[in-house]
Amino acid sequence: DYTFGFDTAVEVATEAIDRLGTTGEAHHRCMIAEVMGRRAGWIALHAGLASAAHAILIPEQPEPLERIAEWMRAPFDRGRSPLIVVAEGFRLADPPG
Repeated sequence: DYTFGFDTAVEVATEAIDRLGTTGEAHHRCMIAEVMGRRAGWIALHAGLASAAHAILIPEQPEPLERIAEWMRAPFDRGRSPLIVVAEGFRLADPPG
């Protein structure tokens, strides 16, 4: 089930992320968009997929900083500017050990 305002939130976020991507490509910089999603990453997931983000970080799936850095290096190696979409509730994975 969708909640009231979900489609609008995804649409607004997608438009903003698309604009950030254009700016990132023009200035050869990594761009990060933080969207709503304190406990769930549905808006980040849908908007990130619609915007072809290089990484989508959501609360349900913690990731280590090293992996995120790898995801960002790959587009740079291809001459692209990385685009990251982060839900506000995302947390890094606990370091090993």
